[in-house]
Amino acid sequence: MTFTLHTERITAGEPRRWAFVLHGIFGSAANWRLFMRNLAKARPDWGFVLVDQRGHHRSLGAPPPHTIDAMADDLVHVEASLGLTVEGVVGHSLGGKVALAYARHRAQLGVPPLSQLWVLDSQPGARGAPEPDSITLQVLEMLEGLPLHFERREAFVRAVREAGQSQMVAAWLAMNVRRTGDRYELALDLPALRQILWDFYEHDAWDVLETPGEGMHVVVGGKSYVWTEGDLERLRGATHLGVHVLPEASHWVHADESEALLAVMRDAF
Repeated sequence: MTFTLHTERITAGEPRRWAFVLHGIFGSAANWRLFMRNLAKARPDWGFVLVDQRGHHRSLGAPPPHTIDAMADDLVHVEASLGLTVEGVVGHSLGGKVALAYARHRAQLGVPPLSQLWVLDSQPGARGAPEPDSITLQVLEMLEGLPLHFERREAFVRAVREAGQSQMVAAWLAMNVRRTGDRYELALDLPALRQILWDFYEHDAWDVLETPGEGMHVVVGGKSYVWTEGDLERLRGATHLGVHVLPEASHWVHADESEALLAVMRDAF
């Protein structure tokens, strides 16, 4: 069976152009549904294709290798199957680095460049292996230690809370719990996500950001943990980039400063 990404379309009119929207690790297309509905209302000339990336939610069963480049290739293939004119990509966290790899792959294929490239609080460089105290690694290891099935969704939330995670994290992860028969299971391919996480740390995409182009934007959470001062200096040195700092936002820029992010994207799109 041929693997293809699961997608859903968000529109508020009759769009002439389309953009992919890519979530972070352990996320899904649903994380961006409300935000993109609001952006589509503000910019009805654009349509947004929300993607469940490989290993996540409704895009399970992808063949290896499970890498950033493979995830970018997934987008190339699904773009061809959708028959849409894709001119933009918006990626948060893991999705930000996939967005950059997708832009690189398009250039290698000789496809016209994107008119909108948005990297939302995603540090584009290589960082080696994740640190033992990495929040993402801790969540992955916690999920790997849980049972495969639960009698109720609430039992999954309780197990995550008992493992030391917050109610907010537990509720967010529970968005990936689905019913199969009389049981519930987590719709995440954890072995694949482990491989993706390691490749994310090893993958360098600064070259894409530092190659001049139109419509290139980076959004930085002012309270985010992903940036160093050296990273920010490097961003500021790329004068073609639109660098937008949301002072009160953590890594979750679309949740912490939703209205500010919406205003920035509405005006730039």
